[in-house]
Amino acid sequence: MDETKRAEAGTRDSSDSAQSRYYRTIAREFIRRRGAPFILSPKDLELIAEWERMKIPLESVLMGIERAFEGRKIHSLEGSRIMALSFCRNQVLKAYGQHRDRKAGADRKEGRREAKKDRIAREIQGFLAHCPPEAAGFRDLLEKALRLVTAPEFDEAELENLDEKIDKRIRDLATPADRNEVMKTLREEFPRKRNEELDEILETKLLKSIRDKYRVPYVSPFYY
Repeated sequence: MDETKRAEAGTRDSSDSAQSRYYRTIAREFIRRRGAPFILSPKDLELIAEWERMKIPLESVLMGIERAFEGRKIHSLEGSRIMALSFCRNQVLKAYGQHRDRKAGADRKEGRREAKKDRIAREIQGFLAHCPPEAAGFRDLLEKALRLVTAPEFDEAELENLDEKIDKRIRDLATPADRNEVMKTLREEFPRKRNEELDEILETKLLKSIRDKYRVPYVSPFYY
């Protein structure tokens, strides 16, 4: 009788719950690593039941079993046989704790992502509701951004692309008077900089100035 069949035979008389995939998989993995005897003790089954009640994911249990046996090798304990599943308890709980930490981190990240989506949507809606005639040329891009940011799938790359298109329209919209006004402000802020250096700053300041003037929001999550 091979290991898998013996493991299943060892748990055949346990409860219906013990016949679940959760029990069978843990039993097979533990017996595979431990070797004979090919049966789990009542205490082993109780420990699996405890892990199931705690809702410890199967992956965490298997990871804990693996770490327990690998740790035994590292500490030169291969000659001593692991007879009880309880030997793996601490490593299973440690793997479960790490799983919860990762999940909490992912939940926080997703929460921040959703908060950004909501804020971007509000900024765009505010602009569309009070869009001045001079900024009507941005409406189509902002409407597209609103559709993207309220969709189930949040395409950040496309939103960044839209922000670049908005910047391009701002440059096209900027008049010589706008450029002169921004340059005048820069000379006042940086009186010791040469014109060549101010020219490098001009484009960035010009974009921000016109965005502020017409209250054109950023649509890329990078800015939130």
